[in-house]
Amino acid sequence: SERWGSDLHIAGPLGHINGDSGLGDWPAGMELLAAFLRQTQAIARGAVRQP
Repeated sequence: SERWGSDLHIAGPLGHINGDSGLGDWPAGMELLAAFLRQTQAIARGAVRQP
């Protein structure tokens, strides 16, 4: 994941993150997703160099 420019985020005792986990809207997860999308869009535009 490091070669891909990915980050590791420890979710603590949340367990497996899915619809059955009971997280509801989970704002922190939505922000992680938004950051991931910004990064992938920057790569697609060529603004970030891929490894």
